[in-house]
Amino acid sequence: MAKAGKGCVDDLATLSELNEDIILQELQARYHKDVIYVRKWMTRNERRFARIQCVVIWLIFTFLLFVNSVVCLNIFRHMSEIF
Repeated sequence: MAKAGKGCVDDLATLSELNEDIILQELQARYHKDVIYVRKWMTRNERRFARIQCVVIWLIFTFLLFVNSVVCLNIFRHMSEIF
């Protein structure tokens, strides 16, 4: 784990301690150093993992949509009684 410095850390998630004051200090230091946007290039394994995550999320969403479209929830039953 890294220690907080004045704009020395590229990834705030690697800090051993993270609170609002440290985040503000790091962002101010980055702003003054003109290092506002830091892009981390993904390795091949990270890209593969990200694709797998997207596919899994898509499959779960599709399954949930399918299950919910089959089940009758009767949410609007009271509306039919009113009209």
